[in-house]
Amino acid sequence: MERNPYVTYALAPLWVMTIAMQAEVLKRTSPDDEAMVKQADWYLKWCERYTEGEMFARSVQFWDEDMGETPTFWFTTDEAMERARQASFEDES
Repeated sequence: MERNPYVTYALAPLWVMTIAMQAEVLKRTSPDDEAMVKQADWYLKWCERYTEGEMFARSVQFWDEDMGETPTFWFTTDEAMERARQASFEDES
């Protein structure tokens, strides 16, 4: 388990969505708690960073195909979503 990054430090898309939602709820329910907002912003930055990874790109492509165009989530950008859509993978060539 210690060598599996998705059990230690990396985020699979399911965790990205879950953590981003929790961070957003914390920010909205505790706007006067500076420390909580700062931590929530850190979590959202962490989630945004993972929108540049292969697993997120594969997920976006699957969601697009399965459910129609995936919306641009509040913790990322239109450009990151487009990069995810345009990503190609060696095992699918």
